[in-house]
Amino acid sequence: AATTTATTTILLRQLRDDVEVYHFGVDELHACAHWLLYLACMARTARADDAFLSLVDTDRELTVLASTSLLADAAHANVMLPECVQHERTRWTALLVDEGDLGFDQPGIVSGLATPLAAANVPVMYVSMYSTDVVLVPRARRHDARRCLEANGFTFD
Repeated sequence: AATTTATTTILLRQLRDDVEVYHFGVDELHACAHWLLYLACMARTARADDAFLSLVDTDRELTVLASTSLLADAAHANVMLPECVQHERTRWTALLVDEGDLGFDQPGIVSGLATPLAAANVPVMYVSMYSTDVVLVPRARRHDARRCLEANGFTFD
């Protein structure tokens, strides 16, 4: 049985593409504008249904989480990664959280996923959006993460 919060079942779906992490300082935004615009706008029409892109901006840096298919599309279109962008070498696997109609006011979703993964020593990144969330686990640990979550009552689509 799938793990539930209140009366809603939470399912997970692993996205096909790996996700890579890039970041750069806010002072370098001008050098990255073309690459970012391509990822955010133009690549959207050409990408697979389950590709993933997240841009997180703070006063110190901008972090980009992008599916490898989007990055390949950009490179194929000769939209090259600027030199100022730092690339994290770890590839991540994205698990889409199918929350149904839980919304922002349902407590416990993040901790319900993060707690068993932390107990299994599986690092996570978590991205919350309006209608869904994405749990990212290191690609090398994706099978461990799946086994851990299944053992804790989660099901995969």
